[in-house]
Amino acid sequence: MLTNRLARYRTTPRVYVGCMKSGPVLSQKGVKYHEPESWKFGDEGNKYFRHATGQIYAISRDLASYISINQPILHRFANEDVSLGAWLIGLEVEHVDDRSLCCATPPGT
Repeated sequence: MLTNRLARYRTTPRVYVGCMKSGPVLSQKGVKYHEPESWKFGDEGNKYFRHATGQIYAISRDLASYISINQPILHRFANEDVSLGAWLIGLEVEHVDDRSLCCATPPGT
């Protein structure tokens, strides 16, 4: 099923597919998914930018190459999904919100 779902994007350049959300930035120490650099996202109560989250998401080969080449200068946040979303901001990327990839992520978050 996953192979068939992702096959439709095989020829799409710069595509980012997943369960897209923009949840709260967790600034409180000791909580799961705490973001030590929460101050970079603005005042308390702000949300992350739109990014894919959950157990699975996909990027096209050219985006993977971009990340591989620029890996030494790409900033890593506490959570890998937030980091990936940050790396793609400012690039011409097609964001595909595929709700079938949400798994344990509640819809609408």
